[in-house]
Amino acid sequence: MRGLACVLMFQTHCYDSWLSPSARGGSFYRWSQLGGTLPAPLFLFLAVIFRDVIIVIGAILYEVVTHKLEMRPTLTSKATTFLQIALVLVTLVDPLLALPGWLKPAVIWLTFAFTCISGVQYMLLWTIKAGRPKEKD
Repeated sequence: MRGLACVLMFQTHCYDSWLSPSARGGSFYRWSQLGGTLPAPLFLFLAVIFRDVIIVIGAILYEVVTHKLEMRPTLTSKATTFLQIALVLVTLVDPLLALPGWLKPAVIWLTFAFTCISGVQYMLLWTIKAGRPKEKD
């Protein structure tokens, strides 16, 4: 239960930090706070969850078809993880150091792009691998 509380608190701070001060007075902001908060930004959160669901479903299907599942992260997947951590750090450090205004949106969009590319890459790689003829042992 404490873990969920920490996640919600972290998401609230992230969401609040990327939102402009003028938007904090709007009804959307009030409704999002009423709902317990929105992960910041919501489209990125959904993209990460969707990519992970694709990877898990793909891994299950690949194992069912080939019986030779061997998980190895791609370079794109490693870059995605790095960017996700960088986004957390930028979000936490921004209020303290007043980072340039373009930095956080750039990291957000790079993280989103790499997340999408990584998901598509896993789908293509596993589809190609599953279509190859089985090697005889």
